[in-house]
Amino acid sequence: MGTHHRMYTGDAGRFQQEQHHFDLHGFTRNPFLVQWMVWSGCSLACPHCLLPRGSSESFAFDGARRGAFLDSLASRNIGELLLTGGEPLEFPHFTRLLGELAERNIPWSINTAALPSPAVQSAIKAYPPRFAAISLDGPEHYHDHFRGKPGAYRDAMESIGFFACVTGHVAAGTTVTPMNLGHLDELFGV
Repeated sequence: MGTHHRMYTGDAGRFQQEQHHFDLHGFTRNPFLVQWMVWSGCSLACPHCLLPRGSSESFAFDGARRGAFLDSLASRNIGELLLTGGEPLEFPHFTRLLGELAERNIPWSINTAALPSPAVQSAIKAYPPRFAAISLDGPEHYHDHFRGKPGAYRDAMESIGFFACVTGHVAAGTTVTPMNLGHLDELFGV
């Protein structure tokens, strides 16, 4: 913060010196990736989750604050905004958020464990992510148990298929724990 504070308070000579240091070492003042916990709510019950169960707090800000936040990111020309949570696809204003990202031409990606609803799929097709990571923690019986929801595996597989068609850059994100270590061979054979 101190470096940026001097930049905005008029110490131009110091700013140029710092910029030279950044350039010399290949650093950037603009982040390549900003990770935003859009929503802490989630219908799954994963044992490794860092958010309290039953939480539905929004980290998305209200309209004006969200707009200011997104304007700030757009003005910095960030490389990518990673939407995460909880479950970002369960954020009630997700389609509106994608429209706001598109208006500002902010590239985005997502970490999810869910299948987007048809309305959200339409919004995603209109402004696709650069990358999607979908949680897949084991074969069907294990994944459903680990995520605490019957059908979670099927949803994850359909989500992988959807995002593969929309963006082409998809990864299955596996949380490796002592509980699923013995299932990895079976998972990787999928």
